[in-house]
Amino acid sequence: MSSTAPVTQPSAVSGEDSVASGASLLRAIRDGQLPSPPAAQLLGLDLVDIRDGHVEFDFHPATRFDNGQAAVLGGVLAAVLDFAVSTAVLTACDIGTMVVTSNHNLSFIRPVHPDSGTLRCVGTLIHRGHRSAFADATLTDSAGLIHVRATATCLMLTGAAHNHDGPPPVRPIDGHEPLDMESLLPHAR
Repeated sequence: MSSTAPVTQPSAVSGEDSVASGASLLRAIRDGQLPSPPAAQLLGLDLVDIRDGHVEFDFHPATRFDNGQAAVLGGVLAAVLDFAVSTAVLTACDIGTMVVTSNHNLSFIRPVHPDSGTLRCVGTLIHRGHRSAFADATLTDSAGLIHVRATATCLMLTGAAHNHDGPPPVRPIDGHEPLDMESLLPHAR
């Protein structure tokens, strides 16, 4: 599974404060200064807490995520936890860095039902290297019971902000040859 955390340029937020880091970008989204990524809107994710190396989302299971067996589809839950790991890494990055999940491992511990109530998804940066980072995430209910746990390796790439013509050209942080994101990350228009 591969996903991309939001990327923007400092000029994307109007006003006196500019967005200078991934953490400040996420705070701008949480505070309504920037829109959430479309996939986060589709999933109904609400950013709650953002700190360096740490993010928390609320996830509201709904019947539209039902897998036909009165449980939320595992792929939906994987997407929720993928947001948590990639944005936890993003908090430790500069603006213009694209965080791409390259490996995502999930353990489904308890089912999530569409009527489970609000669940908390916590993402934590475990280790950040020059080009890759390791993060984990948990999805817990109001009683503190873990329903899903995830670990992930994310790549950190630099490049221009996303545009509506597809993924931006990016370069690995160490300056090697550009990657062709079209071939690495298929996307829907």
